Amino acid sequence: MFALPRLSSQFPLRRLAVSLAALLLAASAQAGPPRPGAVLVFPRVELDSSAGVDTEVMIASRSTSPVSLFCWYVAALGTCGGGFNGPTCRTDADCVVGLPCVSDCREMDFIISLQPRQVVQWEIGSGLYGAAPPLDHRIPATPTDPFLGALRCVASSSAVDVIPAARNDLYGSASIVHANPPDSASYAALAIEAPGTNNGDPTLCFGANSGGPCPVAEYAPCPAVLVLDHFFEGASLDGAPVRNELMLVPCSVDLTQAPGSAAPTTVDVLVFNEFEERRCTTLTVGCAGDVRMSTNPVFSVGVQGTLAGQTRLRARSTPETAHGTGVLGLALESAVTAGRRFSAAHTLAAQSQAVQNDVVRLIDLP
Repeated sequence: MFALPRLSSQFPLRRLAVSLAALLLAASAQAGPPRPGAVLVFPRVELDSSAGVDTEVMIASRSTSPVSLFCWYVAALGTCGGGFNGPTCRTDADCVVGLPCVSDCREMDFIISLQPRQVVQWEIGSGLYGAAPPLDHRIPATPTDPFLGALRCVASSSAVDVIPAARNDLYGSASIVHANPPDSASYAALAIEAPGTNNGDPTLCFGANSGGPCPVAEYAPCPAVLVLDHFFEGASLDGAPVRNELMLVPCSVDLTQAPGSAAPTTVDVLVFNEFEERRCTTLTVGCAGDVRMSTNPVFSVGVQGTLAGQTRLRARSTPETAHGTGVLGLALESAVTAGRRFSAAHTLAAQSQAVQNDVVRLIDLP
């Protein structure tokens, strides 16, 4: 299963303002110790050296034997005009007039070899390079600076080839660090468990589907619904306006295809205010989707009429059997006042299991 916080009952919305005010002042925490998994997903890693932003990633093994990880970064930012040499961008407005912002979903993969019970930590802006075991690592920095995207790692039984293994030995966390003003937001990686069956081929099955490529589940299914309790855009706490960014990443990934060639996923969104009034919108997720909630009026305090509410996200299923449409996510909440910044990273709570199984197809290393 997923090492995600779960909601046991409907959250009483009229208590949200008080609860979320406390959450804003400290990084979110899960109840109890984190659960290990065979796959780790870091939904948001961020780098902008010119603005003093970097992300510290930590991965630990609880195993008494060596374990390897096949990992890859995937970018949510596009480039002006496309290709690998253009400036990074979110929208066409970030580029010179007439030059489009092209989301090319660039990827970078690497292998990490961990010794028994080893912990490895690095900053994505510099990577990590060791000279000899147990620090014999070749973890690259992100392919661009600035960079905004996700990081995934899969347990492997080989340090030279990609041979997925059903080993629930991995923990992870990430801290998004700002230097000016100083601040950090930390979260536990989403750990996906393996039930104990894995044939070692490069097709990873999250859930099972007898009519597709996954007759047997190799990993826990992705969630059907994601839930986030949050302040609405424009809410003010002691004069500090709250801002939220939502990073969504698809559960299904095909690294054998050209980057950016996969069809985007449509996510249906229901937003409830504190009076339990409901409004809806849709979001589109490609290889990684960064949503500034301030750009959509449905998340604004003026439209909702209350300071806080609850957002529920459900990816639309399709008749496709080769892959599913599940999504994972992380919300980054921040406020800046009097030269100080307060941030918190919140993993989205999972409710129920997706009916449609998801598939990750890995590449064969040369």
